[in-house]
Amino acid sequence: MAGVRVTPEQFVEKHARRTTAAIPDYVDGVNRVATAPGTEAAKKQAKMKANLLKAIDSGKWA
Repeated sequence: MAGVRVTPEQFVEKHARRTTAAIPDYVDGVNRVATAPGTEAAKKQAKMKANLLKAIDSGKWA
């Protein structure tokens, strides 16, 4: 069994440092969204319902 590689304090510091460095990437990702994901999902509601009912009826999803 492997020992602990980092302490909780080291993990928190590393996570905070990397998260701070990635902020521009997060902002760019948000700015690239042209259509709200929920809008696209709502357009496919009938297909999702049909596939879910099919899976339930076939016993694939229980």
